[in-house]
Amino acid sequence: MSKRSLMRRAWHLFRQSMARFSRPAFGACLRRAWDEAKNAPVTPLATIRAVMGCAEGIGRDELIQRLTMARTCARAQVARYRNAGRPSNWSAGKHRSADMCRLASIEMILTREISARDAAAAVF
Repeated sequence: MSKRSLMRRAWHLFRQSMARFSRPAFGACLRRAWDEAKNAPVTPLATIRAVMGCAEGIGRDELIQRLTMARTCARAQVARYRNAGRPSNWSAGKHRSADMCRLASIEMILTREISARDAAAAVF
């Protein structure tokens, strides 16, 4: 997050509070804006939903659980590819490549989300 967007959020919070200006009051809003920035999700929900193909009503925690299960299934599929020979035609090669890319994107998202959750837990 940039300093500019952090300050904009702090001023927005300060204006919402309708308090008279004082350094402690603005400092509290700045701390709140900083906390929001630190605890902001790493991966947008729209990206996770696109990878998983899930509906709008599902929350972040449930999506992460589903991603964990999908990673297990994708790892098993890629392990089968490792034991198999070369693809017999272009369609089989295309599906193999798509499955491997899907596994890579799932692992990337899960790694970032879990490390961000652990870092936030270590701060508090």
